[in-house]
Parts: sequence; structure tokens; C-alpha cells
Amino acid sequence: MNDCKEYDKYLYDLNAECDVKQRRSDKGVEVTINPCEKEVRADIKIKQFKKVKIWGQIKDQCGCFVAGATVTLSKITKKCGCPEVVFIEQTISDKHGIYCFTVCVDDCSEKYRICANKKGCKTEPRSAFKD
Repeated sequence: MNDCKEYDKYLYDLNAECDVKQRRSDKGVEVTINPCEKEVRADIKIKQFKKVKIWGQIKDQCGCFVAGATVTLSKITKKCGCPEVVFIEQTISDKHGIYCFTVCVDDCSEKYRICANKKGCKTEPRSAFKD
């Protein structure tokens, strides 16, 4: 294979033997790649949602900011007609007690629960939307 054309033909034949298998699912694209691949394109289509920022401030009973509180965001869903709370994510309040979440919503009636905890403090869960 001293001839460049012969080498190019060898590469072309090798690439013809290496096929990329893709399978699409609702969570993305699964790609099986053979070692002879140099590049694989895997396009993904995603559904766009409206983004809503949920934020607030954590204060103690005296009105002082609570820094370093663990703030948990959960979604309230219905399963078999009964309410079910599903954990979404958590964050830590900053030095001014501020927390922030961004959620994607596709239904105007979605409900979320926000809870804040810090050792030595007690808070009640708050609904992000009024009933």
C-alpha cells in the first residue's frame, strides 16, 4: 500500500464496514460507535417549555436573613387521584437569604412546594402557586 490512492481506497472500504447505530428515545439519542469512526453527528430535537423563575428570601421569625439554608423544590402531582410530592432540586440560600429556581412548565396548573431547612431553624413549606 505504498500508493496514496490505494491507501485512500483502504480507508474508504474500512469506513464502509463501520456503521453507526442510532436509536432515538424521549431522553435523547443513544449512539453506538465503532473504533474506526472519526466523527459522528447525533442531532437531538427537544420540546420547548416556558421557563418560570421561582425565587424568594429566607428569614427567621425575627425577620433576619437566613444564609446557608437548604431550600428544596418539589412538584406536586396526582398519581391515581392522590397527591404525590416529587423532588425536583435543591439549592442553598445566599448571604441575604435569597434562593432561586428555574422550572420549565407546559401546564398552567402545575403546583410546586418549596421547603427551607437549617439546623436550629424551622420553616413551614410554601406553595409556589396559590390554590
